[in-house]
Amino acid sequence: MGRFAVLLDGREVGEAAYQGRKVRTLLRILATRPGRFVPNDVLAEALWPDGPPANPAANLQVLVNRARRALGSAELIRTGHGGYALAGPPACTVDTEVFVGALERAARLEGRAALDAYRSALGSAGDPLAEDTYADWAQGYRIRILQAR
Repeated sequence: MGRFAVLLDGREVGEAAYQGRKVRTLLRILATRPGRFVPNDVLAEALWPDGPPANPAANLQVLVNRARRALGSAELIRTGHGGYALAGPPACTVDTEVFVGALERAARLEGRAALDAYRSALGSAGDPLAEDTYADWAQGYRIRILQAR
C-alpha cells in the first residue's frame, strides 16, 4: 500500500529496470487484479487514456516484455487469449490483497489480523496507489481498499 514498489528477494526493483513509466503503470494495473486476466482493450484504455497507439496489442507486448525483464521472470506475467495477468500467490503477493484477505478472514474470526496487515503494508506511506490518485483505472481499487480500511 502507499507508493508502488516491486520487491524481489526483499529488495526493491529500481526505476531504471522498468525502462519507462508505462511499464510501472502496467504492473500496477495487473497488481490490482492478481491472478485475473485483464483484456488488452482494458489495459490499452488505462495506459493510453487520450487514445491508443496505432497498434495497441504490439505496444502492450513491448511493455509486457519490459515488465517481465524487470521482474526477472517471464512466468510472473501470464499471457492469455487477448490479455495478461499477474501471477497470483505464492509467486506474487500484493500487500493490499494480503490486507483484504486478512480483513475477510477477520470478518469470520477477529479484526486484529486485518489491522496488523494494514499497518504493516501501509507503514508511513499513505493511501494505496498514491501516485495514481487521479487515474481513472485506479479509482475502483483505491476505493475498495480505503473502504475496507
